[in-house]
Amino acid sequence: MKIYSVNDRTKARDKLQKRVRRNLFKANAVIYELKQAIKEDEKEIKELKKKYKQ
Repeated sequence: MKIYSVNDRTKARDKLQKRVRRNLFKANAVIYELKQAIKEDEKEIKELKKKYKQ
């Protein structure tokens, strides 16, 4: 069984935190893009409704 030093554990923890933050950032970016696409689609739907009501 290997004994880890405090420094090794700190480095491992920091590395894990960076990975988690990066993954969260990527997930949030995808969510933001999807929300923007939905807004654009809703605008387009409103315009089409106006166009075809006339």
